Amino acid sequence: MAINERRVERQTIALFKRVKMAKQDIKHGQKMSPENALRKMRAARK
Repeated sequence: MAINERRVERQTIALFKRVKMAKQDIKHGQKMSPENALRKMRAARK
């Protein structure tokens, strides 16, 4: 498998996990603004 294919696969899996977590947050009533979501994602990268 080429490096680019692995990168795309990892990004796809990461996106799927984010969507799954977002659905859980909504289910539990934990909603946030797009700005707060960006801050949270950026903080998680560090």
